[in-house]
Amino acid sequence: MSIPSLLNVLVKFSNERLTHKQKRIIIYLKTNSVNTNVTKLVPKLTKELNCCSSTVWNNLNSLKRAGLINYGSTQDRGRHITITQIGKLLKIRVGSLMGKRATEDRESEGSTPSQPIMYLKSRGHNIK
Repeated sequence: MSIPSLLNVLVKFSNERLTHKQKRIIIYLKTNSVNTNVTKLVPKLTKELNCCSSTVWNNLNSLKRAGLINYGSTQDRGRHITITQIGKLLKIRVGSLMGKRATEDRESEGSTPSQPIMYLKSRGHNIK
């Protein structure tokens, strides 16, 4: 199997299997300059994702186990959170973020489903 074919499978798999919140975490890390450790980032993600800290921790741990992000452990405290090379290769589709929760947020903000890029920009994402 060629490298481009393998990458294509990885992208399709991630778009299919990553949860909405996991995708939003990856996009947040890609679009924001995050120079902090994971413990300090969790409160920011809690607000961004509109969920409790245990949900954020569960999703961060899943992304770490999948090899998409990396951060310190009990032996390596204070290490900044980073996206791995594999995580950087993912091209998460904007349309894949437009799930039920995003629709609810959009409706409360007055934006329409036909404007996914505008919606993400309004949420602070740096989409080009």
